[in-house]
Amino acid sequence: YDLDANGFPQLTSSPEIIGDPNPEWRANLGLNVNYKGFALNAILDHSHGGDFSPRSIFVLHGFGTTAETGNTFVTSKDLVNYAGDVIPSGTTVRGNIGNFGEGDVLLDESWYRNGPGGGFGDSKAYDTQIADATWTRLRELSLSYTINSTAFRSRTKLNSVTLSTTARNLFMIDNIVGVDAEVNQTGVGNGAGLEYFTNPSTKSLVFSINITY
Repeated sequence: YDLDANGFPQLTSSPEIIGDPNPEWRANLGLNVNYKGFALNAILDHSHGGDFSPRSIFVLHGFGTTAETGNTFVTSKDLVNYAGDVIPSGTTVRGNIGNFGEGDVLLDESWYRNGPGGGFGDSKAYDTQIADATWTRLRELSLSYTINSTAFRSRTKLNSVTLSTTARNLFMIDNIVGVDAEVNQTGVGNGAGLEYFTNPSTKSLVFSINITY
């Protein structure tokens, strides 16, 4: 991006390609362990690379409701904000210090509310709002125990009883705080890599009993 005289990114006159939502590669790892009636199964999914635009975060920046916009500090030198105002050294401000390549600037309300640091769903995505889409997710984890000993079968007249619990989407490791990097705003469409207050993937926990006669 080009910078203005104060060191802030400028909007381009026409739309440009600012990211590729397609991952460089994807893989999954499965684990299946059985021991003395216990059975453990796990599936780990990984998606590496690609770009993602978490629009929800930047809309919330615009409202000033994120932890990032709530930071408060005292300036140690004169700083210019997005509106072009000079904030003197020693001033208590709410915001952050940024550097886009030409020195420190103040990212205060003018940046988050009116500049590329935020946004109110104005159908724009800026390159300052693009994040690494890499994620790793524990897709499924299940544990079961089967009771089928000779004594059990003799006493109960049952062949076996299996107690099991299965959890899906237990946790995810990614580079985007507060947003599920696997979601897609357009569902099964081609517009991947975009999120706008989209519901995250659902977690589930299931307990079951399987009785065999």
